[in-house]
Amino acid sequence: MRAVLLLLVAATILGGLLGALMLRDPGYVLLAYGSRTLETSLWFATALLAALYFLGRLLARTAGRLLRGRRLLGAWQDRRQEHRAQRATARGLLLLGEGQWEEAKRLLLDAASRSSAPLVNYLNAARAAHELQRTEERDALLRRAQAAAPGSEVALALTRARWQMAQGQWAPCKATLLEMRSESPKHPQLLAMLARCCEALREWQDLIELLPDLRKAKALDAEDLAAWESRAWRNRLLEADGAEAWQRLPKALRREPELIAARARALLHAGDFAAAQAALRTQGRKRAAKPALSARAWR
Repeated sequence: MRAVLLLLVAATILGGLLGALMLRDPGYVLLAYGSRTLETSLWFATALLAALYFLGRLLARTAGRLLRGRRLLGAWQDRRQEHRAQRATARGLLLLGEGQWEEAKRLLLDAASRSSAPLVNYLNAARAAHELQRTEERDALLRRAQAAAPGSEVALALTRARWQMAQGQWAPCKATLLEMRSESPKHPQLLAMLARCCEALREWQDLIELLPDLRKAKALDAEDLAAWESRAWRNRLLEADGAEAWQRLPKALRREPELIAARARALLHAGDFAAAQAALRTQGRKRAAKPALSARAWR
């Protein structure tokens, strides 16, 4: 209250001083532009400038509020669309769990453009297309998922490869994995899946060449890796050029009975009966030597 009273007193004094100055000398202002002139008093021109200043500030403030209101409206609309997209995505995921593939795919794709995480929408829509056995649509949706989330190439390639495996598409699956292997050559899961493709396609030489990488990446435990190695070499020895494969066989594996038998079988198929008999005789001597050595150890 006291401050208001002081302001009123100050305004009264200032108004009196201005009034006295205006009565003493009104001043003179002349504005000329071309052949036109405008004459007025100094105080009227000052009042006019002050009015224009406050009017400009009022217009600027009004425009600012309108712009802020428009931005707030746009943000509100964006939040509303995002909430709708979240509800549609959740509904699509539920339908996906129920096995309603077509409707789930439709909802997920409709919400993808408004979703803050479109990767989820495209990936699950691709799963629905996979279940509907629409291979081309599935792969197209995986590409859209990759475009929506840069850096997801390996994960999406492995997902695609798993679906190709489930459909028995071993050759396309191998092509998918080989394409991604250049980007991630030491990925354990990728190498293990590639080995499965080689086995399914009976490409034993490719599997043998893959074994060192499998061992370095620890993609399989030691027991499984040894079984894969033995199986790959056994089938490799049974092929037409099994004799040449035997020369490449690691020395540590040449004592395995299964591999010796595979070599002998390949030699029999090739008509080399003498070499097959020699291989089997060598295996027999090695088996007989084991008990003899054991007997010596007991003496």
